[in-house]
Amino acid sequence: MSDEKRLLEFKERIESAKTQQAEVKGQIMGIENQMHTQFNVKDIPSAKKKVEKIETKLEALNKQFSEGMQKLEQAMEVNHE
Repeated sequence: MSDEKRLLEFKERIESAKTQQAEVKGQIMGIENQMHTQFNVKDIPSAKKKVEKIETKLEALNKQFSEGMQKLEQAMEVNHE
């Protein structure tokens, strides 16, 4: 393959990579906008913090639910005796 053809091929690859990069940047911006609109977070670190808070709250609610179920089961056992 001649040097000219190789250079043209490299140029095409570079142009293709630039196009793909622009598409990915656009997708990232769209996702960031969606995160802000739907979850009121600006970036990935903010989203991670929000997820951690939600997980902590969920764990507390699950613990509270389990404790309530145990109390209910104990109360039902006492009433059946």
